Amino acid sequence: MLEVAQDCNFKCVYCPRCGNLYSNQRNSNKKLSNKLAFLSIDYFLNEIRHIKSNISPRISFYGGEPLLQKGLIQDCMSYARRIRPNVQFSIQTNGYFLDETFLNCVKKYNASLGVSLDGSKRIHDQYRTLPSGSGTFDRVFSNILKISEMDFDYVSKNVSILLTLTSTKNVDEIKEFIDKYPILRKVRIETNFVNYIGFKNKIKRPFEVILYNDPKYADYLISARNRYINMYKSKKWKNLNLEHSLFYKDLSIIINRKPIKGPNFHFERLCPPGKWRLFVDVDGNIRICEKTDNLPIVGNIKNGIDWDLIKKMEEDFLATCSSCYSCWAIGLCKICWNHIYDKHGKVNQLIKDRYCNIVKTKMPYALELFVEITDNNPKAFEIIPI
Repeated sequence: MLEVAQDCNFKCVYCPRCGNLYSNQRNSNKKLSNKLAFLSIDYFLNEIRHIKSNISPRISFYGGEPLLQKGLIQDCMSYARRIRPNVQFSIQTNGYFLDETFLNCVKKYNASLGVSLDGSKRIHDQYRTLPSGSGTFDRVFSNILKISEMDFDYVSKNVSILLTLTSTKNVDEIKEFIDKYPILRKVRIETNFVNYIGFKNKIKRPFEVILYNDPKYADYLISARNRYINMYKSKKWKNLNLEHSLFYKDLSIIINRKPIKGPNFHFERLCPPGKWRLFVDVDGNIRICEKTDNLPIVGNIKNGIDWDLIKKMEEDFLATCSSCYSCWAIGLCKICWNHIYDKHGKVNQLIKDRYCNIVKTKMPYALELFVEITDNNPKAFEIIPI
């Protein structure tokens, strides 16, 4: 993953990088240079040269807003393809700068696009704004419709919508909005929840929070939940992308659970540092993930990865796990490296404990849903709808 730009033309309320709710904000207009980008690609493709040629590596372009560097993205895709013809590409964008020219470039390399859209204009414009405070829905949604009119088939297969859910109260309104537009019914929907860990201690949340840490969480999901259960009963998957994105992520943890073996079983549930992905920032530093600046820098593209530091990260993580072995949710925990570090890049037991409480609050809803679906059809999850 290449951080091609730290700057962003949006100032979304809930953004952990550019918003104003978190204690560790980043304000930078730095951009990745062509030289560092090409060095990163060289390093990555050299490190995976032993992987079979029929397995496709992936390079993702990230920000900030990566389309502030359209030219660099195009240069990187061309450069990487010359080295390894089967390399794949993905781009996560706020959609503001999408246009016909860029879509044609994306199609040339068969790249996938993730576009952030939070639902209807009312919902989206509350949180996804320009620095002036103006809403961004009209421009973003217009761009989505325009590129889908150019090539509906390509967009439906290669574009996904990243929807950040600020309240479960909005789910039915979002569903109604999606159902109005053929392209939104076809593309894959991915749902994110706002991460409240790291909020400034004394800040008043500027939006209504009805998520899994609120007693009303399940009440506002009843109709969506019923549609999802009926999907498995009737085997009719059509137009249920939103429901699947809401429920299947937690269900998959139950479905794919593994037996607990040995004291280091946690690492079977974590992304192994440096194994599945690398994140290179605009300065050429390597982190194990793109989700936060709190994670330690584990190397740079000139000198490679510091494996001693990786080992220390694993030791530090295990030091926070003394309470895990007596926890009822131990086999269902999908904790992330992002959930143990504070704004100073230090392991923080309190932050991890807060996340654990969220898991233990949320997981019973998924367990109930799992039982309800499999009671009706024990083999329901042998066919995955999306």
